[in-house]
Amino acid sequence: MDSPPELHALSKLARSEELADRSFANGVLRLRYARFPEERPQTKAAYDEARACSLHFHAKTRAALQDGTLRGGALRKLLEEHPSPDPFVEEVLELAHPPLDEAPLPAHHTPYVASGLTEVLHALDVTRLGPGDTLVDVGAGLGKVVLLAHLLTGARAQGVELDGALVNQARASAASLGLEGVEFVQGDAREVELGDAKVYYLFSPFAAEVLEAVLARLEAIAARRSLFVCASPTPCAWLTPVSAPSSWLVVHRTVHPA
Repeated sequence: MDSPPELHALSKLARSEELADRSFANGVLRLRYARFPEERPQTKAAYDEARACSLHFHAKTRAALQDGTLRGGALRKLLEEHPSPDPFVEEVLELAHPPLDEAPLPAHHTPYVASGLTEVLHALDVTRLGPGDTLVDVGAGLGKVVLLAHLLTGARAQGVELDGALVNQARASAASLGLEGVEFVQGDAREVELGDAKVYYLFSPFAAEVLEAVLARLEAIAARRSLFVCASPTPCAWLTPVSAPSSWLVVHRTVHPA
């Protein structure tokens, strides 16, 4: 089947050397895939080609991540100086192209949306995450927070995610960079092991009922030791804010009984 002219134009735009063009085209390709089932083979081909092109454009940066020469402060400087840091880092880390076929969401779960770099950096700064620490991202999606936490601080990082397709892609992205300090676990955050981390990060992955259950599990962990919860404002008696908000995110810390 021949591709319609609009798809040809989007395919060309998705291979552009301009990051803004690629980001726009990839978003429209995802919408077309959902809206026009009869075009899905051609749309997927264009989407896969766009993904390959983005990796080609960032080959040198990815090589520096793979050999360990671009980590910590050097990576942070590169990201903070980029005019479009979120689309840039998502292409570099191979996170800019989520699976086209989305599984139906279970009740009380929200669609995947990546955290912004500004909020991630705020969380890392306030918690002073570093080597020897662990961060757990509850509702990790494609693993942006997990990968950045490890690359920027040297901490171990784990992502918990219910969607198997997202977990598989996150694992592939980490493996393609040769990262050994990260892990992705597929499962329901109400049931899987949440570990003994210093920092727990939650970017609104659940509706209220599931969120309450996850926070109850974190409260049980907090009864044993101090921890940070990076989330939207959370009115829990066992947590107190320790930072001003950065967009939606507030860093909370355990309140110890007197």
